[in-house]
Amino acid sequence: MEKSKAVSKKKYYFATLNDNVDLRSLPAGYNASKPPLSNSCDRCNKKFEIFDEHKGLMLICSHAYHYRFYGEINKCDYCLEYYKKGVSCNVKSYLKRLGEDTNW
Repeated sequence: MEKSKAVSKKKYYFATLNDNVDLRSLPAGYNASKPPLSNSCDRCNKKFEIFDEHKGLMLICSHAYHYRFYGEINKCDYCLEYYKKGVSCNVKSYLKRLGEDTNW
């Protein structure tokens, strides 16, 4: 049986906490190909202004979008891509292990 690979522990520094936080403790958005932007729309990269408070939304994954962009997609493309890759990787691993098991 093959040994499992060591997983690197990525951390993000949060100035408000003055601490490094383990990536596994953060919302899914931090694992996606594009981590959430600070106070900016993740689609157009423009900063949210104070008066824009009601012109956008932040999703549970921590990505944020202006309503006009989120209305076009109705999902977080970055996190969807992350989950699809994870499912595909796990299915391939599972099928590989099924093929190697000869003790049925």
